[in-house]
Amino acid sequence: MRRIAVIGPVASGKTTLAKLLGSRMALPVVDLDDVYFGTQGRFSDDEWRSVHRRLLEPECWIIAGDYRAVAGERFAAADTIVWLDLPRLVCSWRALGRPYPGSRVDCLRWIWRYPTRGREQTIASLKEQGGTAAVFHLRSPRDVHAFVTRIN
Repeated sequence: MRRIAVIGPVASGKTTLAKLLGSRMALPVVDLDDVYFGTQGRFSDDEWRSVHRRLLEPECWIIAGDYRAVAGERFAAADTIVWLDLPRLVCSWRALGRPYPGSRVDCLRWIWRYPTRGREQTIASLKEQGGTAAVFHLRSPRDVHAFVTRIN
């Protein structure tokens, strides 16, 4: 595992897991929210695609974030995809205690829509990547814990 994409809905624990994996595996971690909402502000669609492509260039990385508009390229570049597909209530509870760039109502709306919209888009993107990456589909905090304990 040298190029790991950590994906999932808002407040599923993508960044937390990526940082943990990064420290255990000595891999650099990139949080797409930090890049997208960083000091430069938001990007146009074309700028974002270009910035995202540059993030994929290094030989090793862990990239945390969903950003489904550019997910296909990330999935194709990854050798491992960790999909945090946690229940709505778990993500909603976590979202209530965290700051977000935008409104909390929007965050909760994204979480609530994920099982019907986001999950379907993720499945389609995973199929498009051609099955070259190992995919770990984690559906509960217990699954995440079990995955983490297997990583040395």
